[in-house]
Amino acid sequence: MSAVPQIPPEPRSSAAASQDRRIQMLRTAMGPLIAAALEDPDVVEIMLNPDRTLWVDRLSSGRSPLGVELPEADGERIIRLVAAHVGAEVHRGQPLLTAELPETGERFEGILPPAAPGPAFALRKRAVSIIGLDRYVADGILTAGQAEFLRRAVRERQNILIAGGTSTGKITLANALLAEIAATGDRVLVLEDTIELQCAARDHVPLRTRAGVVTMTELVRATMRLRPDRVIVGEVRGGEALDLIKVWGTGHPGGIATIHAGSALGALLRLEQLILEVAVNPPRALIAEAVNVVIHIAGRGRKRHVETIARVVGFDDTGYRLADALETPFPELTPVPLAADAAAHPRPPQPTWRTAMTHVDSFRFSVNPLPRLSGLAPLCSLTRPAGQGLLLAALLLLLAGTAQAAGSSMPWEEPLQSILESIQGPVARIVAVIIIATGLALAFGDTSGGFRKLIQIVFGLSIAFAASSFFLSFFSFSGGAVV
Repeated sequence: MSAVPQIPPEPRSSAAASQDRRIQMLRTAMGPLIAAALEDPDVVEIMLNPDRTLWVDRLSSGRSPLGVELPEADGERIIRLVAAHVGAEVHRGQPLLTAELPETGERFEGILPPAAPGPAFALRKRAVSIIGLDRYVADGILTAGQAEFLRRAVRERQNILIAGGTSTGKITLANALLAEIAATGDRVLVLEDTIELQCAARDHVPLRTRAGVVTMTELVRATMRLRPDRVIVGEVRGGEALDLIKVWGTGHPGGIATIHAGSALGALLRLEQLILEVAVNPPRALIAEAVNVVIHIAGRGRKRHVETIARVVGFDDTGYRLADALETPFPELTPVPLAADAAAHPRPPQPTWRTAMTHVDSFRFSVNPLPRLSGLAPLCSLTRPAGQGLLLAALLLLLAGTAQAAGSSMPWEEPLQSILESIQGPVARIVAVIIIATGLALAFGDTSGGFRKLIQIVFGLSIAFAASSFFLSFFSFSGGAVV
């Protein structure tokens, strides 16, 4: 029997060989201490400070120094090698680098001088395994009641927002909820800028942002055409917040997202801030409708614990209505005040000139979510009271100009001149105060219902009166005709 000829393996391309060399050089530059920390399952993050000290963050004991220093040249070499791996440039003119390590995919953030006194980086490891909700209960992070509520929230297709500070375990908790979603058989779309979420669902589509190529906002909009059952976002940090709540609130429930915030109520207020990057006014009623459950997780390492699980009941004149999840069954929506949130986020004071200018700046630099209609943005803004006042003034000017061209008198000239002659001194000042006060209340106040209608009427009459007075003086009315 003749021997089967052995086919030699294809030679590796020069690009692949160069990639292998860079990986080996990176491992060498990191040295045995960083390599050992990367292999240690208890270590979640490795950090180099500009003073050359190395720190590690462990699940068991938290953050602590390694007790050694990494030479400045090695720190800079590591950052440059990571940049070479992802095809990025990093130098004094561009000292920041965001990337992932080759092969293992750890998240890497590097900084070079002059942005820092010396090379610095933070290397965050990916989770090697998914911690289930039962483990959360065993570790004391969740109570048994909270875990059961979250399981039911997943089954009931509730939209869940996970809030917390840096390194509090938001993504880890999101992975635990994704494990519950995998059992539903739903089609899951997972959107991230760095690979951290782990979805075991058979029908799932992982999507990633790329700097200068595709943004999170574009990915969120694209999900609508990919037939999703659930939309998951690793972290909401920009204008994509508006598109996300639209997706969640328009027939695609059961999503999960994480956000940086200090409380359950703070998470909703943070959504408003992010939406203001692309819109003039945040749709608070839509936020309250789209977000069903807010989880706030606090602490780090072994001190992590779920501080609050709140249900979003709705939005009214007093703000967002939250209810304690365990005290409010799913069929009932009787609000139970959350004392911690009420203390942390009291009702904001009346708007000041600083907040007014914030609204103006957010409008000035806002991005129209409908590019094809961007040219109509100035006309759309006329629905606001300030725009209505401008429109009224323009109509009066047009009418006055037409009357001047025709040489005819204005219909309201005689009664208006009688009113003008009777209004002097303090009365004129009162009219001016009314114009200013009602204008500010409409532009920046939080009014609604009949009170807003009343202010609109007073403001409209005051503007009409002031504009007519101006036009009478400008066109020099006399003897019933314009001269």
